[in-house]
Amino acid sequence: MDAIEDFVGRIPAWMDETGAGGEPDLRLIRDLLEARADVLEPLDLPVDDWKIPACFVWPNQYLWRTVLEVAPFKFHCDADVREALIRTVPILGGFIRMRCTLETDSTISAEVEDVVRILRSPAAEELGTPWVWALKLRSRDPKVKAVELPEGEPGMGWNARFGQLPWERRDELIGPMPRSLVTIPDTLWEKPAPVLTLPSSLVAAARQAPLMAAVVEVAEFLADRPGVWTGARLAEDVVQQVLDGTSLTDTDAVQEAWRLAVLAEFLWPTPERAFRGEQLDQWADPDKVVGRWTETARVLIRDLPDPLRDEVVRLIIAAYSPGIDETADVLATAEGRQAVDGLRRIGVLDGFMLTPLGLQGLLFSWAGWKRDETLRLEAGEWRADLTVADVREWLRAAVQGVLDPAGLNWKATADPQLFAGQLVDTMLAVDDGVLRAAAYNFLAQLGPAVTPAVDRLAGTSLRAYRASWPGGAEMPDPSAAELKRFLTDYLEFFDAFEDVFVAQVRPGTKVTTGAFDLLGVSADSVPSHLRNGEPMSADDVAELRRSLAESRRGMAELLAQVSTVDAPASLDSSDGSDGSDGSDGEDELPDQGDGAQ
Repeated sequence: MDAIEDFVGRIPAWMDETGAGGEPDLRLIRDLLEARADVLEPLDLPVDDWKIPACFVWPNQYLWRTVLEVAPFKFHCDADVREALIRTVPILGGFIRMRCTLETDSTISAEVEDVVRILRSPAAEELGTPWVWALKLRSRDPKVKAVELPEGEPGMGWNARFGQLPWERRDELIGPMPRSLVTIPDTLWEKPAPVLTLPSSLVAAARQAPLMAAVVEVAEFLADRPGVWTGARLAEDVVQQVLDGTSLTDTDAVQEAWRLAVLAEFLWPTPERAFRGEQLDQWADPDKVVGRWTETARVLIRDLPDPLRDEVVRLIIAAYSPGIDETADVLATAEGRQAVDGLRRIGVLDGFMLTPLGLQGLLFSWAGWKRDETLRLEAGEWRADLTVADVREWLRAAVQGVLDPAGLNWKATADPQLFAGQLVDTMLAVDDGVLRAAAYNFLAQLGPAVTPAVDRLAGTSLRAYRASWPGGAEMPDPSAAELKRFLTDYLEFFDAFEDVFVAQVRPGTKVTTGAFDLLGVSADSVPSHLRNGEPMSADDVAELRRSLAESRRGMAELLAQVSTVDAPASLDSSDGSDGSDGSDGEDELPDQGDGAQ
């Protein structure tokens, strides 16, 4: 891109030399030319010999096509960018007129005026929505403009007459284009409480779904290729290229994957080329996979014709609702059976049962459900390949007391070193102080053997956690801000634990050791009769609440002291500069070796 840098770098001098007014965005010019070079034929921009005014040929309509056919699919053309383009395009046009040889006799001034006119029009807002702008560009294709349209009302323009065509005809000409939105019943069904699954299990299910894998593979193959779009269906030669270059072996499967890839915005096809949608890039991010799968499953259903679409919606609802059977209407036709097959291949259904992915990926969005803190988590057995998202979900469920039996047993069944590493990874990644403190308490339960994992906190903003860990290498005291964060986390954690667990404790309650584990209480410090499953007495309940209140009060007092310190503070009241050894310990962190008591 040296030639582009040289080109852009000469614009300010040219403006000074010619007295050209304006405030162009040079970065934007660079972005425009680089985006164009990535997509279409690059300009032969010379680096040397700028003494001659006509230093290279500027192709006809090159500026128009760069701004309106390439830029909207390469960077986000929001209102600020559009305003910058309005300021910049005239300057760029003037520089081109003075420094370049135009391909035709037509001046670039008309091209600049046309671009600015469009940028100032209400339609310019559509530049910020790539799939909408791609549809608009497809509707401008000469083959589409040549189509005979109904006369319509007197004075009715081409766009209005085109809009009067049946959806099927419009889709054939400029598609794939979406149908109307799916209508979900206001009162969905009598539902049992949803059960959640670990995020990594959902990601794996989404990536392994055969139809979803085909969509991604076809999108990757066609992304940024020219000559792809010719209408709603791919041309035979393009289909053959896909068959030759991917694992797909069926023509209909290619057309199906192409259509879903466009409707789910993995691709933004225009007459120029099939631009790569940002959703395709997001597929590589595990945190975005389920969201992208959800959009694809939704457009798969949305693309069905009525009344089949309504029947499929009822079928999916029934798949989650015990005692409801909505299979008869759907399976009565070949189209219905094909729709059910698509739901199975994309992972919504397993037979006629809703999958965990169908539940959390599709039904949650339809019903407006949230990942409520009280929803039970089926965590299953501990695994060495757990992600941060998995451990975060597990900690949330542990704090709320909604873990399945296998999940409750992670501490006992996990490899201590690997589990400690997962907990530390999660502490460093989450923004939730309650979850950080809960993770640390489980680390405390794993004992001194996991000190190497805890040592990773020493060079981070969570250094105060490491400072409270018994043993290990010496390290500098945490700053006042780090200590404040630690104490704030623990106060939030105590409050959450009290809200969920302690508030429900009554004389006669049986307490599992898992609840004490979460609090970080050493098993040895739990009265033996409680460890043996005996119900709590009134004295037990009072002692538990007194102990928690005392621990919380001590931390609140220390937090109040730390909050008055503006400069970084050590954990000791003296740094030794006055001759003392700084070991009086009055301001030291409470020892968390057995957890926060």
